[in-house]
Amino acid sequence: IAFAAWADHVSGSSGQRWRRRWRLGLGVLLLSVFVFRCGARVWQWRSSEALYEADALAWPTSVKTQHQLATVYHAQGRYDEALRHYEASLAVLDDNALTDQCVAQIYIETGRYAAALERFEKIMR
Repeated sequence: IAFAAWADHVSGSSGQRWRRRWRLGLGVLLLSVFVFRCGARVWQWRSSEALYEADALAWPTSVKTQHQLATVYHAQGRYDEALRHYEASLAVLDDNALTDQCVAQIYIETGRYAAALERFEKIMR
């Protein structure tokens, strides 16, 4: 505020003062938005799960984001959620052997060997 008052005093005409105040106000507004959004994004970096969940909500058709979130769930033993996100990744890009291999791995870990074999056959085609 002191800067705005000083700028008014130095500028001279009321039109110039108004423009300077407008620019200063716009600058403060943009800086505030930037700081708020940075704080929100930094909070998402607290864990891989939080980061990829936020990204999956923002970009639901991102193959990489869906795959990464599924990988986090897979490592946590949350197989149904992992499969859902692997399938979402494959719905966008079905020709992804790594994602198919991850699905087959879950099938093996959960005792669904026939489904795992089908997935491996898909990879080999």
